[in-house]
Amino acid sequence: MGYADPSGGWGMGMGMGMGEQDEDYGDGHPMPQSMIEGPSVLIPALSFRQPFASLVLYGIKQLEARNRPTLKQMQGPLALHVSHREEPWNSPLLSAAVSLLRRRYPDEQINQFFQLPQTMAQGHGCIVGIVDVECTWHADLFNEVEQHQLTEQAVFPVQGTWVTQLRNPRWLKYPVRTSGSNKLWQVQIPLDALPDGTEVDGNGNLICLATRDRPPLYQPGSCAPLLEGDDMGLGLLGGDMRALLGAGVDAQSESEKKRKKLQKALRQIDDLKEKEAQGVKLEKTQQGKIAREVELRAELEALNKEAADAGDAAGDEGIDMSAAIAGIPGL
Repeated sequence: MGYADPSGGWGMGMGMGMGEQDEDYGDGHPMPQSMIEGPSVLIPALSFRQPFASLVLYGIKQLEARNRPTLKQMQGPLALHVSHREEPWNSPLLSAAVSLLRRRYPDEQINQFFQLPQTMAQGHGCIVGIVDVECTWHADLFNEVEQHQLTEQAVFPVQGTWVTQLRNPRWLKYPVRTSGSNKLWQVQIPLDALPDGTEVDGNGNLICLATRDRPPLYQPGSCAPLLEGDDMGLGLLGGDMRALLGAGVDAQSESEKKRKKLQKALRQIDDLKEKEAQGVKLEKTQQGKIAREVELRAELEALNKEAADAGDAAGDEGIDMSAAIAGIPGL
């Protein structure tokens, strides 16, 4: 299938979604922005290549996956800058994105998602929209089933990357021209370019829409809603993707499911302990998780012993269990 674009390409370089510096400057720092006339607001910005900028702003791409934790230290509104350079139409990165999107959309609709809207037709090298940035986690904290679902949300294989949840995408009323960067930088956006309904606080800062729409039981500062089945707080790990992955998931034994759940909880605890060591103040619920570490490790050790005993018994009957046990993540 071909995706026609008068500019000749679509996408991004290594590390899908990764921003880049423009051709006319170096060191990853943007050139000074032209003076903005009239009232404006200053917010963080990051460069995206097409078609991934439009996929974010159409709400199709709900996770940003990058090789570096570019967005780990920020939460709140982020301006999307469209890079000048795009991915060649025959790029493996673009092919992977198309394959993932074809599971949900017909080719005609994918083609629409790959194009900037008419109001942003000249949007290359411009800020074209805003999205609210939430939590960032390393994808390897998730098990294989969850990584499949995150891959669907990121429109890119997430293994080994840092994934950031993006919410409330909205287009500007018109593109705002400025240089881009492969790092976060601050950009001025005229107030009359902001989408209708945008709120600005008394200090002239945009109000992040996501902060007004938290899931039930959300704990401020925890960066994670306490929802069953979504311990990492991305709000994406429901049962639909598990069903799409086939009967293999349902065929897992209860003990194996419990083992994987324990492994995941211990990975989360390790991550929380690392944050605590860095001086981050943890919520009581997070401290409670850390307090259960010894208990959870004992449970996991007992399950591992059961699996080893079962393997020995199966070996006596001529059944090789080593391959099955070796395939369990973290063992």
